[in-house]
Amino acid sequence: MTLRDMVVPNENFQTSINIDFDFGSEEKVKALIPTDSVCRYLEEIIRDVIVNSSQRAKLLVGAYGKGKSYVVLAALTAMWNKNPAQYDRIIEAYRERGLEFGDTFKKFVTEGKHLLPVIISGSTSDLRHSLLTALRNALRLANLDNLMPQTNYDGAIRVFERWERDYPDTITRFEDLAGTSAASIVSRLKRMDTSAYDMFVEAYPALTSGSTFDVLDGAEVIAVYEHVLADLECQGIDGVYVVYDEFSKYLETSLDRATFEDAKLLQDFAEACNRSGNERQLHLLLISHKSLSNYIDSNLPREKVDGWRGVSGRFREIAIADDPNQYYELLGSAIIKDVNLWNSWLEEDNGTNDRKLNQIGGRYVSQGLFNSEVSYTVTHGCYPLHPLTTYLLVRMSEKLAQNERTLFTFICSNGENTLRGTLERNVAVITPDCVYAYFEPLLRKEFYTSPLHKTYELARSSLRRVESESLEANIIRTIAAIDIVAQYDRVAPTRQTIVDIYSDAGYDALEVDAALDALVANDSIVYLKRSNAFLKLKETSGVRVDIEVADRAETLRVTRQPTQILNDVMKGRALYPSRYNE
Repeated sequence: MTLRDMVVPNENFQTSINIDFDFGSEEKVKALIPTDSVCRYLEEIIRDVIVNSSQRAKLLVGAYGKGKSYVVLAALTAMWNKNPAQYDRIIEAYRERGLEFGDTFKKFVTEGKHLLPVIISGSTSDLRHSLLTALRNALRLANLDNLMPQTNYDGAIRVFERWERDYPDTITRFEDLAGTSAASIVSRLKRMDTSAYDMFVEAYPALTSGSTFDVLDGAEVIAVYEHVLADLECQGIDGVYVVYDEFSKYLETSLDRATFEDAKLLQDFAEACNRSGNERQLHLLLISHKSLSNYIDSNLPREKVDGWRGVSGRFREIAIADDPNQYYELLGSAIIKDVNLWNSWLEEDNGTNDRKLNQIGGRYVSQGLFNSEVSYTVTHGCYPLHPLTTYLLVRMSEKLAQNERTLFTFICSNGENTLRGTLERNVAVITPDCVYAYFEPLLRKEFYTSPLHKTYELARSSLRRVESESLEANIIRTIAAIDIVAQYDRVAPTRQTIVDIYSDAGYDALEVDAALDALVANDSIVYLKRSNAFLKLKETSGVRVDIEVADRAETLRVTRQPTQILNDVMKGRALYPSRYNE
């Protein structure tokens, strides 16, 4: 029996959640693992729907891989799809933890407030257009597109009014193209004349550099939403919940180009949400990787800085706190084992493997790396990951993860250096060097002056001097992984740490010691830091220092006299008395 036979990564973790694409997927909601943090943040989102609240504009903040989108997907589904059976696992999780919100949540998904989810995705720079288009799309998906206010004719009339006010030359060009007056076309549009509307739509691209007419052009965002809320109430729907997924992309790409009107729109929309009643609820949730204040660059003009700080103050921030224990639970759920094969493996040789895992867990509990409550999850649930691999994977993912590479893609995707790829090599346990190798492409992209990129360069330089698949290469990668995380009070790159890892992986301790000795002796690839006994990667220039010193000494000996050298280096000259003191 091999690990490949016993371990099967959970495919439900394979791809990241896209709220827009995955909304309506019953399988995605059922697959959600309701950890402590999931229960907590789900309650934070839904509670302000259940009760009358003045904090309905929120900013959900968390790094890649934190599960932000998954929690929001579950919350939106609960608001729209009243099917209690779909949420049995979540309801049970609340009850197991003794949380009263479990009964409240069950009632909510049975007969609670019914809100229409409006999902904005992408990084378009036009905030106003994003809000209106997302509303129109949401109404269309719910077969309620007839509730979208403003007819095509009204939109065309607004364009003529704007042209007349701001762009009179465009009015003249339109009249030349149409062969009739703009006033005549407007009059016919007011009577909903189809031929007049078609004439306008046909001429529009020629007057606007090829753009296509959008009926929402010029509409007042908040007025449109309030109109829709009133119509939805007549349909038995209690409100609208707007989610801007990946709002950080908008900030990264458009903040410097955003106008004062954009900031004011977002601020006014947030205030409208906070003032909305319990019957016509309006919510706005922005999902970001960092706090809004972190995106406000000091290089922005003063008025923009003030405007966006005003926006920031209108949102209640929900920061997803770091809780590694939740990741251990999720990882354990992502690594599925064949129950029969797993139990058989644990019981081999009178339970030798089970005792070994308990012994490894006990070592790290005694060192304070894990508490006794999560030790079993880390050693047994996350197996075949070595406990230190699990520890470093979580923290490297927090520092480096992007959508295409997170701890979950490491576990569940295919490819080189993933869990699946490593299982193909039939190893006994997966060591931290595999995690470093997986995230190495992201390290390569780090800014060249950053500490992370410096560690990558040191590791790359050292790896050139050893065989790529050797134990020495794996040790270098493991030391680099520890340096990336840089929590030396928890995991220190000492000789004992390295020996423990690779002894647990099936290497003889003497073999590991010999590999470390070779690295220390071989051109100073790794050196022992005397102050704390840490093994550190050392930058080498390819120069033999002892030979260079000897060559330089010989050059000086031939070209310079000792007296000349002494005179050059002396700070002052000797002073001779001209007569005796009297």
